[in-house]
Amino acid sequence: MTKPGRFSARLLGATLLLGSAVAGTSARAQDFPLVVADGLLEPVDPEEMESEAEAAPSDWVFNSWIFGQETSAADFRENLELALMLRLEYIERVCTLTASQKKKIELAGQGDIKHFFDRIAEKRRLYHQAGSDEQKLSDIEQDVEKLAEFPRKGLFDASSIFAKSLRATLSSEQLARYVAAIRETNRLRFQGSIEQAVAFFDTAVGLSDRQRQQLKAFLRQRVRPLKQDSELRLHSILMQTCRLPDASYKAILDERQWRLLKHLMQKMREEMGEIEEIELADEVVDEVEIPRSIVREVTGTGGEPKRVQIRVENTP
Repeated sequence: MTKPGRFSARLLGATLLLGSAVAGTSARAQDFPLVVADGLLEPVDPEEMESEAEAAPSDWVFNSWIFGQETSAADFRENLELALMLRLEYIERVCTLTASQKKKIELAGQGDIKHFFDRIAEKRRLYHQAGSDEQKLSDIEQDVEKLAEFPRKGLFDASSIFAKSLRATLSSEQLARYVAAIRETNRLRFQGSIEQAVAFFDTAVGLSDRQRQQLKAFLRQRVRPLKQDSELRLHSILMQTCRLPDASYKAILDERQWRLLKHLMQKMREEMGEIEEIELADEVVDEVEIPRSIVREVTGTGGEPKRVQIRVENTP
């Protein structure tokens, strides 16, 4: 299964090769031996190779499935801890948390991180039990790769311990501020990803200023955000552009540009054939429990306190 990050990187690399030559290897890199990683020759520090050789081969393989070849379990956990800290700082800035509120929400986030590593430990146990059974190992590898994508798709999403604690801990006024801030943040992120997608196509086919503006306006009208906002938002936009009508692009591009873009999109479709479907939303990004007055302020409707769906305004 192709990972979305590798998909986007390979496409961008292939596009850049249309107009530039491969740069030479740095002087420092030439001092190190070369190994094959993801189909490319990359320099590796001999000290790193020695430390990898000391690890049990089976553990090294398993760790590469879940953490990647260049990230340790400790580094991965540290990244999750940092993500939790940044999210807490954001909520505290928007909602003005009390010390007890912050501690309660932080402990919930730590619980999500612990649960994630507990799942890794269980998969590691099954991996060691599988021995040399190729079918079992293949099944475990697929499960582990899906688990590895979980933090990217949202370790602290609406179903997490963190989110449930957040909804139970914040006052109605704090929750309203948080919802409004999240909606605006997601709107800006989505628009930023539209800009990135247009820049990607500009690199491939060469767009005029007018064409860039036309393409941005077109994509803002036709593509949808993710159901749960994550780092995959640009990837999801590129996936959707391949499914839009050809006539819409032809109305913006000249014949040469359309041929180039059509070829690029064909390559993108081939890549996407190996990637699991990303869940898009009817613009739903969060679920919160808030009282009637806040429901009216956020959604424009009245009613008894209830669970409501907060929607992103996908405006240009």
